[in-house]
Amino acid sequence: MPFEDDLGAALRQTGDTFSTDNRALAAAGLAQGRSVRRRRTVAVVGTVAAVAAAVVTAGLVVPGGTAREVKPANPSTPDPTSSRIDNDQHKGNDSSKDKDKGDGSSDGNGATLGGAPQSELFTVLRHLLPEGRILSGLASDAEGTPNAGATFAQAVWDDGNGASTISVSLSRAQAGQRQDECPDLALMKPGTTCKRTELPGEAVLVVIKGWEYQDNRTGPKDWRAILTTPDGRQIQADEWNAPAQKGKPTTRENPPLSAAQLGDLVLSTRWDRFFSDIPEAPAQPPQPGTGLPSAAKITTLLKDVLPQRLKVLEPGGQEAGYQHITVDDGHGATFVEIDFQRWDPADVDDPIFTKATVLSDGTKLVKRSGAGDKGGAGIVRWTADTIRPGGLRVAVTAFNSDGYHRPVTRKTPGVSMDELVKAATDPRWAELK
Repeated sequence: MPFEDDLGAALRQTGDTFSTDNRALAAAGLAQGRSVRRRRTVAVVGTVAAVAAAVVTAGLVVPGGTAREVKPANPSTPDPTSSRIDNDQHKGNDSSKDKDKGDGSSDGNGATLGGAPQSELFTVLRHLLPEGRILSGLASDAEGTPNAGATFAQAVWDDGNGASTISVSLSRAQAGQRQDECPDLALMKPGTTCKRTELPGEAVLVVIKGWEYQDNRTGPKDWRAILTTPDGRQIQADEWNAPAQKGKPTTRENPPLSAAQLGDLVLSTRWDRFFSDIPEAPAQPPQPGTGLPSAAKITTLLKDVLPQRLKVLEPGGQEAGYQHITVDDGHGATFVEIDFQRWDPADVDDPIFTKATVLSDGTKLVKRSGAGDKGGAGIVRWTADTIRPGGLRVAVTAFNSDGYHRPVTRKTPGVSMDELVKAATDPRWAELK
């Protein structure tokens, strides 16, 4: 992904790439649609980390400044018992004044580093970490250009219990692009948790404890805190239980900082001064409506068209034109999702409907069954995919699990193929606005 004028712009551009292109989804079928939704969900929890990885792999160069790799010379042995994060919790005082000695030595208020980091951003990160040993570091503010585009710092840090990677990213975002909500956990790896806290002054803190990969690949855990302020400033901290975000084995069971410590890291007012060098997010023109019904409207009708014997365990999803719910017939949970798309009538002969059955009203129906593309062994997916002569496409899918990447809960989905067909062909979908 190319960098723009600064990392914040790159983040905004990355977020934009996850917008829905319904025609592209239509051409590629539902499989791509599911993939795009998964990518969008991961964007909520992975955008900054992805750009951070790009900083690391792009020859240590970012616009607005040259990223510097910092390695210690004869680092001292830390006291691994400390768990304190020195944090002023937005009390209005900059307690970082006069703390950096400039010689790379520890002042008792942060991790020990044998060589001067030559980076104000990295220095703040170092002071906010508990006592430990910096093995290497990276920052985006250039030597000789204080705070120029200072948007990212990362440290490989060891508290005595195993090396870990900790990064902080600063950015600005428009209201519609702010990461101030929990992601859709039903689309993420089992065990992922999220806590959203509304703070005084209308700031929002989101803390997510999950994994680097949302599929079945093995990899480190990724724990994240995101602070979003009313004016669009975002401070995000990530930590991994490995010396690298990807490609290195884990060194410990969990990342080193607790959820509270991770939250303290982004709540520190020491980051505030760097935002003077991060330009405001450009104003976005009003976005046209999708012409698709809201997730709430889809949920209401989906409950009506599914068999009434099913108990709804968990509705989810907030995306227009898409919804998923988890239901149970008493024999195990079933994840049901629906895609509602409006195609150009000229495209109803798309190749994905070549072998469709044509119903009496002209609706084309394709039944698909097979293994799920995401999930553990034994995942079964059944889909009733329809398109009406006017271009309305409704596809209802059921899994024998309670969400993406989840283990099986039963041998087959709890909604039969005939019931999926009945749900997808219900005439009330054509009336939904």
